[in-house]
Amino acid sequence: MKKSIQTALEKIGDPSEIKEMKSVSGGQINDSYYVRTNEHEWFIKMNSRAGEGFFQSEALGLNLLKEVGQARVPEVKGVFKEEKDHPAMLILEWIEEGREPVNQEELGRMVARMHCATSRFAGLKEDNFVGELPQINQQNEDWVQFYGENRLMPQAKIAKEKGYFNGAREKSFNKVIEFLDRWIGHGPSFSLLHGDLWSGNFLSDEQGKPVLIDPAVSYGDREADLAFTELFGGFSPGFYEAYKEFSPLEEGYTERKPIYQLYYLLIHLNIFGEMYGPSVDRILNFYAGKL
Repeated sequence: MKKSIQTALEKIGDPSEIKEMKSVSGGQINDSYYVRTNEHEWFIKMNSRAGEGFFQSEALGLNLLKEVGQARVPEVKGVFKEEKDHPAMLILEWIEEGREPVNQEELGRMVARMHCATSRFAGLKEDNFVGELPQINQQNEDWVQFYGENRLMPQAKIAKEKGYFNGAREKSFNKVIEFLDRWIGHGPSFSLLHGDLWSGNFLSDEQGKPVLIDPAVSYGDREADLAFTELFGGFSPGFYEAYKEFSPLEEGYTERKPIYQLYYLLIHLNIFGEMYGPSVDRILNFYAGKL
């Protein structure tokens, strides 16, 4: 492993000796390391089980957030496909985390500014990943069609294959899909989305400034990002106040929020199991009950 890292560092222009290497937190999917050489500090992710293009997708997402969305992210230094005796690898700048909590107001403004970057189409030119699961990004000018066919239905298919979709759950899901335009037919602009915006995917640098990490980018309704921030918590009232001051929300967000949270709950159902089933059912029954 150390040899693989040394080889990769040489390819990005750091041939100096590795002085320190230690495992650090980097999510449940990858093996992550802090690496210090004579000249630099690096954050390195490795994965011998990653799907084709896994780290390439993350690198693309980080670069989009930085260059198009004007967000602070770790700078991508190198990305390597899996080869014989060498796992797939992503090399990022090392960002020293500060002792102070992140400035949530600044985070809110940064996300709002990121959402100001828009596209004619929902989706992205390339498919990518959300967590360890594939995320389909087939571009579409029709938001309802895109969200149904590229977000909800692929996750429902995975859930059915895993045995998480019983008759009642599938029946409610199909009804929600059939009338999806009732819930999200408001014609949103297609904003640049982080795509996996929960409290574990931002950090605070030494100055307390926010840094976004681990994106699953695409263009879509900005409310999808915001809905996920509210699903598991971790974002302060100041975050939302700063966001809304920069970019007020459209009327009806509260009613649409659960349908956007459904996507992430289906993902959690597929990764972690039936413990998320009741939450999926609650949202499905909420919308199906309105028909």
